[in-house]
Amino acid sequence: MKWMLITVSSYQLVIICFDRFFAVVYPLTFNRMVTKRRVYICTSLVWLTFMTAGSRDIFIFKVDDITGRCVRQRFSPEGDMAFAAYFVCLRIGVPTFLILLTQLLIAKKLHQEAQHFSKILTEGSVTAKPSNHLTARTRVLKMMLIVIIVFIICWAPSQIAFFCANMGFIARSYLGSPLQRSLITMAFFNSCLNPFIYTARNPQFRTALKGIFICSRASHDPVFEHKLVETSSSAPVTAPVSLSSV
Repeated sequence: MKWMLITVSSYQLVIICFDRFFAVVYPLTFNRMVTKRRVYICTSLVWLTFMTAGSRDIFIFKVDDITGRCVRQRFSPEGDMAFAAYFVCLRIGVPTFLILLTQLLIAKKLHQEAQHFSKILTEGSVTAKPSNHLTARTRVLKMMLIVIIVFIICWAPSQIAFFCANMGFIARSYLGSPLQRSLITMAFFNSCLNPFIYTARNPQFRTALKGIFICSRASHDPVFEHKLVETSSSAPVTAPVSLSSV
């Protein structure tokens, strides 16, 4: 069960990164397409898909017909290698690739917007300061980069060592050793760090967290879903926004 939940946790981070990507790169499409119902459906699909994909017990354990106990199936050396490659890709390879890809594309988009704004200022057509939304997006991007770096630091050692042990690059005695248990504990610790990162880097998260402890009614509202924006006619309207535009 623990590996199933940890795998889901990794892909929830991937989904958050894709949320940022579409909100920054395709903001109009994002505001039009993203609804609560679709968010719930997407989250449910992630849970269902990756709880199944991340359940190694489904693949390596079976019930012994004689004793009625769960026993580990014996694989060939090639089977062990394939098993290790599959789970390393699932747990760290694919999430890291998708996370880095989305963040690089976001950084490229923000850089283009900053260059465009600088060009306008240079031409003297406006004298305004850089837009608040661009500054806020950059701040959230920095927060997400911290989350990603922590994710890689926590997860990479245990998964690389697991892969190397099954491939024969290091002694198989590593499997089940105190060192492996220590590295796995460090990987699991990643989930404990994220709330502290959000609290330190995001004012709205701090406000919502404080509201939970003082039983504030506002704490029941989505933290990053809506905020008031001013239209050109100075009439306040409510518009959906993502974490990337907070």
